[in-house]
Amino acid sequence: AAGSWDGGIKVCDLKAKKELATLTGHKAGVIQLDFSSDGRTLASGSDDRAVKLWDLATGREFLTFKTDVPQSFVKFSPDDETLATGGSDGVVHFWRAPSFAEIAAAEKAGIR
Repeated sequence: AAGSWDGGIKVCDLKAKKELATLTGHKAGVIQLDFSSDGRTLASGSDDRAVKLWDLATGREFLTFKTDVPQSFVKFSPDDETLATGGSDGVVHFWRAPSFAEIAAAEKAGIR
């Protein structure tokens, strides 16, 4: 998957050399992407101050986290039970699946 400065995301099959989907919904550049370990969900962080979760089977966004700052970091835990997100404020937020309720926040040391 690749994010674009126009807010779009292209999902491609590199072996088959073909585009699988174009995901739209962000209002500004997509900075960071991460696939869940099962490959069914894509998380995207953007300059539009949002993190979105995408169902790759349907190509549809199913959840959006609105934040106060541009989001430059998204990462699923190896078991897909937690999603970490971070932005320009130097704070990492941890969200628990499947509800994605926030479970913790921590300031990144030395980022500011």
